[in-house]
Amino acid sequence: MLELYNIADGKSELTDAQIDELTDKAPNLIPELVFAINRWTKADTKPAPFPSIDAANTPHAPAAGRKVGRNEACPCGSGLKYKRCCGGN
Repeated sequence: MLELYNIADGKSELTDAQIDELTDKAPNLIPELVFAINRWTKADTKPAPFPSIDAANTPHAPAAGRKVGRNEACPCGSGLKYKRCCGGN
């Protein structure tokens, strides 16, 4: 099917003999391809699930870490107390 499109567009890499043979067979090939595509789309098969979809839906535990007190040094490394730096929201 794609080669027929390339022939019509003038971009085919086939020889003239191959193009003539394909254009002679095309009227019989096209209906067969349409029926095959139709059967394939109506088939009751489901594609395999994409693994990252399942990974995205799994719950994650929050990062376990030591809780920083308000008067302790801020973990960001600024040297300020936590309450004056990142904890001052």
